Amino acid sequence: MNAPKARKTEKILTVHNDTRIDPYFWMNERENPEVIQYLEEENAYSDFVLKDTEDLQNELFEEMKARYKKDDESLPYFFNGYWYIVRYEEGREYPIFSRKFQTLENEEEILLDANILAGDEVFFETGSISVSVDNEVIAYSTDTVGRRIYTIFFKNIKTGKVYPDIIENTTGKAVWAGDNEHVFYIRKDASLRAFQIYRHKLGTDPENDILIYHEKDETFDVSLFKTKSLEYIFIASSSTNEDEMRFIPANNVFADWKLIQPRTEDLEYSVEHYQDDFYIITNADDATNFKIVKTKVETPSLEYWEDYIPHREDVLLEGFEIFRNYFVLEERQKGLLQINIIDNQNNNSYYLPFSDPTYTAYIGINMEFDTDILRFGYTSLTKPASTYEYNMKDKTTTLLKQQEVLGGKFFPENYISERIWAIARDGKEIAISLVYHKNTPKSADTPLLLYGYGSYGHTVDATFSSVRLSLLDRGFIYAIAHIRGGEYLGREWYEDGKMLIEPVKSENGKLEGVLSRKVPSHLTLETPRVKMNMQYDRHSPVKMFKLDYDGIHLEKHTDLLYEPGVQYKIIGNGKIKDDGSHYSIDIQGKPRKAFKLDADMMNFKLNVNKPEDSNKAQFSYTFNDYTETEEYEFDPHRAYYINWISSIRKYIQNFIVEDH
Repeated sequence: MNAPKARKTEKILTVHNDTRIDPYFWMNERENPEVIQYLEEENAYSDFVLKDTEDLQNELFEEMKARYKKDDESLPYFFNGYWYIVRYEEGREYPIFSRKFQTLENEEEILLDANILAGDEVFFETGSISVSVDNEVIAYSTDTVGRRIYTIFFKNIKTGKVYPDIIENTTGKAVWAGDNEHVFYIRKDASLRAFQIYRHKLGTDPENDILIYHEKDETFDVSLFKTKSLEYIFIASSSTNEDEMRFIPANNVFADWKLIQPRTEDLEYSVEHYQDDFYIITNADDATNFKIVKTKVETPSLEYWEDYIPHREDVLLEGFEIFRNYFVLEERQKGLLQINIIDNQNNNSYYLPFSDPTYTAYIGINMEFDTDILRFGYTSLTKPASTYEYNMKDKTTTLLKQQEVLGGKFFPENYISERIWAIARDGKEIAISLVYHKNTPKSADTPLLLYGYGSYGHTVDATFSSVRLSLLDRGFIYAIAHIRGGEYLGREWYEDGKMLIEPVKSENGKLEGVLSRKVPSHLTLETPRVKMNMQYDRHSPVKMFKLDYDGIHLEKHTDLLYEPGVQYKIIGNGKIKDDGSHYSIDIQGKPRKAFKLDADMMNFKLNVNKPEDSNKAQFSYTFNDYTETEEYEFDPHRAYYINWISSIRKYIQNFIVEDH
């Protein structure tokens, strides 16, 4: 059987002044019979190629499935007078949401049975469930397509009646106001970006819902939450490196939304509330690894923020939890997560002890302020996911629940985990977490599966997987490379992943510099014959790139306001030879407002100038006494070739200016 070949149809796409051609764009038509046929052909080809592995596939599938507990349930948590539980029943695919009043010994009350809701749907997923403050109505959401586009429904818990209010095209989350009549929810745009906040009154037509907030900047998403105190409702608007939050009292849905701090370049923050204060985790004042500040509810803006937990260069703050007598921090130090407990009564602090060489620990669900009990989670490459309760007063730990691994063949002591460090091309040490069976030798002949992901600041920590056991029991080593782009070694680890400088290999040459959003940046390359220098300051619109090669001097300036979140690449390529040469310099980033280039090459001078208020660029070049000027419509996405007379070809054949 031959591999299927998809039809190519040229589709020109232009976004942000960048044009590309996608010959397979037609394949995003989900209901197109030709698309479906092609996918079926790909599946058939895959089955053909893997035909001789069918027995192994079935063996692995049954082996992995047998380790899962089919009638499992979540650990109950207490909130607003009830214990809430999510459980599964053997032979049924979807969860059952229930609660018990005051104690776990009381009768179970079924809130929602997703097995009944799913019916004959090919795909079904429950988004979220939110209970009104008076405990009488639930808002729940479902997705029957698989695109995370949820429909919100409302149900009276006591009578089982489902209200006629049906809200479509949402993120699935509904936040109840304190009046038990209104909810806030989020709609998505055509690209599935969360962009609008609406207010709905129970029992009314959703067509009449009130638009509360519209995020018009396409680089921002919106989210919605209620504080732990239940006293305030927040709208958060966030991009990669900026946050903007506004709030109202939960008991007054008609109040004016008040800003915490207007969006500011590179300012990130998130808010929690306790008593008269907001506690804010932020990177303000160059707190790269974040700090926690405190301010009165009446004066929430930046000028009133006072440091509560100061910034530390070697510790990344990932989160926090507020209690009446304790303040708990989730930190990352040297790549490993730590839980730091601060006693508010005497300001003493200590860390919970963890013994594995590589692991994951995190603060769990803690809904109450007035308690000495901290719920936290822990897992490692050899230990299944576990939830503990820690008594911060008595300093005692109780295991509440641990993931069960069925089959009777898993014993943690049969597996070994460790953390090693590898040297990257630029000399940086990269942590790698390993796990393997104790009988597996570490050698060049041992099969190894390496996993790595570094983007958006998401950190891949070391966690347990029962599926992975099938690999380890067959003699594999499993490795996780904690690469840049995540925040394993702090916020700079993420920044380095975005602005990584690739080393340039050249004989007797050197590369120096840094590209960062946080500091003035420069890049210098020096070899026996070539010198390149690029520099910019994030507060200055002028970016400059210089190249010197023997008698050639070239400078490129761009009037380009620095855009956070945009990756800028400085690329030099090409060859310079005695019998002719070319060289290309490219500054890649957001389309610039103005462009200027000056070059002085032996007796040849070149000037390119495009004013900000014009679409035309002037090209002037001089050789000896000869000068010529031409004007072209300037397109920042095309290449301009300036070729000159053969009499100087022995010096330079052509010079290319590319501006992408």
